[in-house]
Amino acid sequence: MKRKPHLNARSILYIGLLWLLVTLSCGGSVTGPRLKTAQDLVPLQKGNYWTYDYVLRIGNEIGPTNSTSIVVDTTLIWEGEEWFGYHISDSVYYHCDSLGWWELRFNNGFDGFKQLRLKYPVEKGDFWYYHHSPTDSTKMEVFSTSTSTDTPLGTIDDCIQFGELRLDRLDNVYTHYEWFKPGLGIVKIFSQTALFNGYYRVYLQQLKDFEIQ
Repeated sequence: MKRKPHLNARSILYIGLLWLLVTLSCGGSVTGPRLKTAQDLVPLQKGNYWTYDYVLRIGNEIGPTNSTSIVVDTTLIWEGEEWFGYHISDSVYYHCDSLGWWELRFNNGFDGFKQLRLKYPVEKGDFWYYHHSPTDSTKMEVFSTSTSTDTPLGTIDDCIQFGELRLDRLDNVYTHYEWFKPGLGIVKIFSQTALFNGYYRVYLQQLKDFEIQ
């Protein structure tokens, strides 16, 4: 029988301290584009790009902040649907329709595998399963349908917060959250993985800039 995740006082305190890192105030407010049609859930027109700052923390050591840009530059027709790819990968494509944001994979053992990246529209508590490989699946759950989060751009409102919160094999809490703005895309990712002796690996990715048509 699978055990349900439980948080002890130490875990809750640590997550609370890490949460301060995620929610540092950056000032300002970003309204972002409005969602017009289901296909605009993530604006995938060629030339659109998103630039993210990301930082990795292991224990008390915080690495340098780096930046990366994701540019839409390729298209693919698969089973009669148009899919869009980013310049950083030629094996993963994306598509939006009335059911949500979809991902099409041709790597990690997949040969044209379509799955939901984000169900939409959503209600708090909705969930679906995301497959990292043919033998690995993760239950993704919606924690909020309208929340605000701070980024280098400023505060971004009306975000969907989804991800996972579970225990690993050693009863350590694994946390993964993503903030998604309909009509814009992913604006923040936060994950925390227990390593050993109270040390954690913390990854934070935040939207820094974007240009969409």
